[in-house]
Amino acid sequence: MFEPQVIKTGSMITLVSGVGILLLLIGGIYFERKRGIKI
Repeated sequence: MFEPQVIKTGSMITLVSGVGILLLLIGGIYFERKRGIKI
């Protein structure tokens, strides 16, 4: 049986990972545009 705390922690890690990846993507696009490179 899973403990609610474990599930809560797992969800938090997944959420943080998702947000981190999203920030990396947005940051990458932002810096590419800032350097003036057209994709």
